[in-house]
Amino acid sequence: MAKGLYQHVRATWNNPKATQSHQQRQDRMVQWRREPVNCRIDKPTRIDAARRLGYKA
Repeated sequence: MAKGLYQHVRATWNNPKATQSHQQRQDRMVQWRREPVNCRIDKPTRIDAARRLGYKA
């Protein structure tokens, strides 16, 4: 049976090392450390979890 979109997104979040290179992860970590500690975002980061909790776009 074929996986749905949200199952693929969940698998990517559960195992990020399989989808990103080490250098890419390291660059993002540096960028995140330089950002403010608390920062409000407009849309959910994890769309699969948000949809499971009732978020509708």
